[in-house]
Amino acid sequence: MQRSQIIVYVVIKYYLLLEIEMAVQQNRKTRSRRGMRRSHDALTTAALSVESTTGETHLRHHVSPDGYFKGRKIAPASGS
Repeated sequence: MQRSQIIVYVVIKYYLLLEIEMAVQQNRKTRSRRGMRRSHDALTTAALSVESTTGETHLRHHVSPDGYFKGRKIAPASGS
């Protein structure tokens, strides 16, 4: 081998050593294991409340669009 061929060989080998490999699972997960893992991923509906003063529907523990919270005027209405 000539000197230039050796240099090219060393450079290529160096870059191949730097290449990062992706992680791959060792063996396949069963449908049961997959389902058990996903059992906690279900989305729940938002908890809604009806404001006692105005009858407006809003998220629990949030001010209604009219600015009321627990029957008292807390903030100006969101539209104004």
